[in-house]
Amino acid sequence: EKIKIQNLEIEEAIQQLILYNKEKENTKLLLNEKKENETKKNALPKNELNISEKLNNTHAKLRKARNNIQIKIENNQKTFE
Repeated sequence: EKIKIQNLEIEEAIQQLILYNKEKENTKLLLNEKKENETKKNALPKNELNISEKLNNTHAKLRKARNNIQIKIENNQKTFE
């Protein structure tokens, strides 16, 4: 009878260990998922910054091109005067 009780207790302990391991694995998966999400969130502003930087560079190039065109137009007008 004592052995049966001990076997039941051991079986119960094994089941608790199995549950613990499942919880541990789930927790690991959740932590990894959270880390991945944080990494993605942290990467987004950098991407946005790069896009913003590219837009600013493009705008600067456009302004420079417009200014060059304006200068050429003015030079042409002076030539005809």
